[in-house]
Amino acid sequence: GGTCCSPPAEPVAYFVLVIVVDDVADTCNTLAWVVNHLGKKEPVSLRLCVCVAKSDKHRHEVQLDYVGFSEIGLPFLAGYGMDDAKKYRLMPDIFAVLPK
Repeated sequence: GGTCCSPPAEPVAYFVLVIVVDDVADTCNTLAWVVNHLGKKEPVSLRLCVCVAKSDKHRHEVQLDYVGFSEIGLPFLAGYGMDDAKKYRLMPDIFAVLPK
């Protein structure tokens, strides 16, 4: 599939400082779309904030300005939208999946 976002009412970002907050930067498809869309509005500042950056999965080059933590060097993470073979995705917290 593709990225699908409902655009807000216009105008949205003229002369505005924008911080986009996302839970997980995985492929960065959505973040790249948001940066492209909001960048056309020429905000004064456009920053990206994510809880978890899964850097090895990025398909797009986006500047993550604020990162809670990066998965690089950490155990495999699951929960809060991240899964391990479709398990743990709906867990309300983030957990390390330990090797068997």
